[in-house]
Amino acid sequence: MVAARESAWGAPVDVVLLSWRNSDKTVAALRGLRSAATEGTRLIVVDNGSDDGSDAVVWEALQAMWPGAVRIEHPEDRAQPALLASRYRQATSGAPPVAGRHAVFLRSERNRGYSGGMNLGLTLAGAMDQGEYFWLVCNDVVAEPGCLEALVARCEEDRRIGLCGVTQRIDGELPRTIPGGMRHLQALGWDVPVQFSGTGRADRDRVEREM
Repeated sequence: MVAARESAWGAPVDVVLLSWRNSDKTVAALRGLRSAATEGTRLIVVDNGSDDGSDAVVWEALQAMWPGAVRIEHPEDRAQPALLASRYRQATSGAPPVAGRHAVFLRSERNRGYSGGMNLGLTLAGAMDQGEYFWLVCNDVVAEPGCLEALVARCEEDRRIGLCGVTQRIDGELPRTIPGGMRHLQALGWDVPVQFSGTGRADRDRVEREM
């Protein structure tokens, strides 16, 4: 997340949700984002070349949850800002304006991988006049109400923050909580989680220092 907001939600937030197959997970992620989003949130759903028909399921769900959503096809290999901007203008031409929340379904012809899919969404965000913040979300994440606002608020507390993460609660046979940060160990060449033993401000500050 970058930059700053002028008021409670004065600055737009671009949310890029990456989807590949597993339409049930993506639909669940959409429900979570709908509950977490507020005025000024712009959702970009990137379908990363799904070949199982899930793109149609997700597109239908997106239209139902986010009225006024538009769809863009991008068969090219490269993420071209000018071309994406032109297709966005065509998709929204003549469409009634949508106040507050807005959504775009961006369909890639091929699977670009994680970074390629996210970059495609961010390129579109930039072509549409990128918001003050951006949030990258995978389709196996279900956001809780208020989490996006909390992320922005934390960035606003300290303008030196350029990247903010979340604490993830993993459900399943062994429910567990993953800390909200990772630390890279250069000597070993891999990342390790920063243990989060509590929810107080002091513990959060310690985690941020270690990160």
